[in-house]
Amino acid sequence: MNENPWILGIVMLVCGPVIALCGKRFFPWVTAGIAAIFVCFGLLILFSAFEWMNGTAGLVICLIVAIGLAAVAAYFVFKMVWVGIGMLGIVGGYFLGTMIYTFFLASFHWSALWAMITFSVVFAILGGLLAFKFSKWVVLLSTSGIGSYFFMRGWTMFLGGFPTESEMMADLKNGEDLDLTWAFWVYLALFIGGWIGSTFWQYYKEPEHESIKSDEYYNRA
Repeated sequence: MNENPWILGIVMLVCGPVIALCGKRFFPWVTAGIAAIFVCFGLLILFSAFEWMNGTAGLVICLIVAIGLAAVAAYFVFKMVWVGIGMLGIVGGYFLGTMIYTFFLASFHWSALWAMITFSVVFAILGGLLAFKFSKWVVLLSTSGIGSYFFMRGWTMFLGGFPTESEMMADLKNGEDLDLTWAFWVYLALFIGGWIGSTFWQYYKEPEHESIKSDEYYNRA
């Protein structure tokens, strides 16, 4: 992926708008896809950061584990509405925490791996907890936010100017400073604008999928 970022860029540019604009309508498929992508790439980022994929055997084992767990996560998310809603809260919170830390990094040069991990984990937990209290808003905001983030990151794969999560973790682990240029602020504005715009679009234009519309706890939240 480091040598061919355009592959992931195309996937993000295609999937991002669909998730951001039609997340409620295609809820089971969107949540299953997000779960698979998040689990698979999240594990690969961690495996890469800890240098478990340097050898051929390690690479094969890590790929099998990541893809296998991603498939299991996608299955449960697709079949169980509340698992999907909770997953949206966790993933949406994770990406929001990552973006907030990156903002602090760009503004104040706060280069600390523990801070990045703390922001990501705390917001992921918070998003998961809020999912069971404000599930309608979490579905709306998470699908709009995750889709907008994917769309923004897709452009970074072609144009550069924004470090990948694995690069950030590796540099912060080694004590190296990340120099974020003006391009970061353009990407941040694209993300925020897309998030706000797609939230309004889904709220006023998009119907809810039958699986969540007919769920008693979802309607009660």
